[in-house]
Amino acid sequence: MKKLICLCLALIFAAGCGILSPNENRNNSDLLYGWFEDYISAPVGTFCMYNTADTIPYNMTKRCTARLYTQLLSDGNDGYFYTGNLAASAPVAEDESGTVWNISLRRGYLWQNGEEITADDFIYSMMQLLDPKAANSQASILSSGAYAPIKNAKEYFLGKCTWEDVGFKKIDEYTIQLVTEKKVSSELIMRTFETPYTMLVYKPLYEQYRNENGTSAYGTSLESFMSAGPFFLTDWEPDAKYTFTTNPDYIYADRYSIEGINVSVISNSATATELFLSGKLDYLSITYAEWEMFEDDPRTYEYWGNSLQYMFVNLGNPNQNGLLGNLDFRKALYYGADRVSLAETIGAIPTTRIAKKAVVGNPDTGTAFVEMEGSKDYIDDGYKVYDPVLANEYLSKAFEQCKLTNATMEIYYSETSTHSKPATEILDSQYEEVFGGKLNITLRQVPSSQQFSLRRWNPENPTAFDANIGSITSLNDSPHYTFQYYTSFYSPPRFCYSNPQFDAIYEQATASEDYKEIVSLCQQLEKILLDDMVVVPLYELPSKALFSQRIDLPGDGYINNFGFGYEYAIIAK
Repeated sequence: MKKLICLCLALIFAAGCGILSPNENRNNSDLLYGWFEDYISAPVGTFCMYNTADTIPYNMTKRCTARLYTQLLSDGNDGYFYTGNLAASAPVAEDESGTVWNISLRRGYLWQNGEEITADDFIYSMMQLLDPKAANSQASILSSGAYAPIKNAKEYFLGKCTWEDVGFKKIDEYTIQLVTEKKVSSELIMRTFETPYTMLVYKPLYEQYRNENGTSAYGTSLESFMSAGPFFLTDWEPDAKYTFTTNPDYIYADRYSIEGINVSVISNSATATELFLSGKLDYLSITYAEWEMFEDDPRTYEYWGNSLQYMFVNLGNPNQNGLLGNLDFRKALYYGADRVSLAETIGAIPTTRIAKKAVVGNPDTGTAFVEMEGSKDYIDDGYKVYDPVLANEYLSKAFEQCKLTNATMEIYYSETSTHSKPATEILDSQYEEVFGGKLNITLRQVPSSQQFSLRRWNPENPTAFDANIGSITSLNDSPHYTFQYYTSFYSPPRFCYSNPQFDAIYEQATASEDYKEIVSLCQQLEKILLDDMVVVPLYELPSKALFSQRIDLPGDGYINNFGFGYEYAIIAK
């Protein structure tokens, strides 16, 4: 379909480390043309990602922040790879333990004001991210076992050690050393320090806008933020518009062809559709209600996001003699759900697996984990798992084990979600038909803002909930991120679940350098979770978007964990 017209510049790889060298003739301002007209549904409160997990600022800050590593499109424009950004090379292991890593920094990497970024900026930024007084919610990325856990990062964050004990060290102005808590791969380190959660902050402004409680208002206005990267944030109209201007001196500037991006705040989807159809927007995210309107439009692209919906069942709830923690009971719920009819009703796709379609198995080609060899071997074929007879057999077994003749279960839902309430009501109706009076289900509306904390496992309040239909938002660039929440050492715990075999396989996956091995190990993890029926997978919601005809995207569509890459697009003159 649409392919990026590549500039005739050779891609030179740094010897032995797989890191792209920057373009020697960086200033390509005379080659840039056109502004991409984009929009977001809500304003950005901050361009500092240390204390927020919101998707909108996450995507916005990737354009204009300094990070050690970055993602670039592969040669075929169908996948991506990690390469040095501020870092001049891939991490280099200093010994066989896989816990001590040196990273060289580029000379001449500049802030928007022309000041050079050095090792001091990185060390200062990580200290602020972990600052105990600031209590930043994203500090956990430096201590989580799913990433590259830095030695004593958690202890420092909790005020139990000094900064000198933390595994960050400045070797010289252009070299830093990381010490991790466990053996990790260089790829995992690059992933950790590619995310905006580990972005660098500009010290003078961070200190200028520091509050008495230790937090900082850095990045909450144009004046309090310093850009660095492929784009500069050059204009910020509060609650209205953001302007990103292409940085012609960026190290990979030769990959960009547009002058910049205008991002308008448009909260009303109907207004966004009207503006797109009138040619004032180059991109439109289509709501489910609009799918039929654009069904035959050639500008439409379908893609997958963080939308796989499970029934979360509180395994640790002691009520009814621990019925919710009974495997046969959860299998009854699994086989009693008619996913096909449920999905058809709400415009979704039925699913019987744990991993989303958006999770990448092979970044080089953009191949999804669910499409990798072996990933379908242990999945119920065709989602035809609705079996009322089998469901009742499992329910009878569960009742016998728990010494019950009937049971109750509450399922809560969100009133504001377009699919949560109807899906819950449909499931309630299906279970009523399958189980009759043996399982009495009640529905309760709970605000979306409370659902996450309510269903998080809390041993001090084990009866907080029975069941809920929802999703887990995780990074999609490696399948192991999907399974981190089910480990016994994930903190704070998401589930009342512990399986030593699962933990051991997970540790192997996070230490591996080979994506094929990672995929194989994660297939084993997914099978274990399905065998133990830790959650009951139900359906997955696809997303759809349109691009104006003047936009020539770099690839054939959406690349999992990378996006459409429209920053690399060409705008027709």
